[in-house]
Amino acid sequence: MTVVYSVKPFAEDFMFQGPKWRTEPSDLILPYNSPDQGAVIKCEAEGTPSPMYRWSLNGTLIDLRSDYRRHMSGGNLIISGLDRDQDTGIYQCTASNKWGSLLSHKASLQFCHL
Repeated sequence: MTVVYSVKPFAEDFMFQGPKWRTEPSDLILPYNSPDQGAVIKCEAEGTPSPMYRWSLNGTLIDLRSDYRRHMSGGNLIISGLDRDQDTGIYQCTASNKWGSLLSHKASLQFCHL
């Protein structure tokens, strides 16, 4: 008696893949007098396993554990109590899983008189 089986359908169900962008950050221009305003900078990637996210501001990694005004929801960066001096700059999102990392294009957050 010969038993023949295939693992191909099973393997296809569990394909691993590095991150791919769904949404990359885009530029934001906000009114100069918006100290109580918040901002959301969007970032979303797909991958298996699901990607983890990190954000940088002007090339420096943002430490979200010690920053009470910034937090993430999914990959989106949410900034509350905007501060023109602290929040103006160039933001980038990194999406990573064990199969790779992606660095988003740069997005600026600026304030102006509207």
